[in-house]
Amino acid sequence: MSYRIEYDWVAIRLPKERIESAYEDHFILASLGGDNNVYRQDGKRPRRWSCMAMGMSWQVMQTAVEFAAACEGGSLKPHGRWMKPEAYIARLRRVLADAVSLDEARNRGIRVSLCIDIDTQKMRDRYDADCLAKFRENRTGLALNGSGDSIERFILSIDDDADLSAFIRYHWLSDSKSLWRKIEVGGRGEM
Repeated sequence: MSYRIEYDWVAIRLPKERIESAYEDHFILASLGGDNNVYRQDGKRPRRWSCMAMGMSWQVMQTAVEFAAACEGGSLKPHGRWMKPEAYIARLRRVLADAVSLDEARNRGIRVSLCIDIDTQKMRDRYDADCLAKFRENRTGLALNGSGDSIERFILSIDDDADLSAFIRYHWLSDSKSLWRKIEVGGRGEM
């Protein structure tokens, strides 16, 4: 049976001053990991960074608790070892408490980019359409031509406060609920 191995974690603090209408700091929590049954040609396991959670501290910890449930069944093994869910939660709580700024993360070799794919044909109601119109006000999406879909891809700058605020406010417009599809994290330790 396969399982995910996590080797490292990082939390990046996004100050509330950078996010329009935010009353609390936001965080991006990412992990460096891979699957135990996948190997490269040189016999080593590939490792990639992926976004685990984004939001206020309580939202990030809520997601960490959900991930911790995978430790109980053995489908998540930090450093390739069994870990109790309580220990995993405590570890991620420490990672969140030691969150670094975006600049410090870059100095450590971590990079972050934001991207939202929105299927404009799947707008559910007028509220969705109004939100999309507000989101488009200062940005232009790239049309992705696929199987008849009308998907627009918006690549946003995490350094631009307006883009960051728009991402936090409207990322739900994407069909994908998985943050790792919207927030790309990369850097040191990948192989």
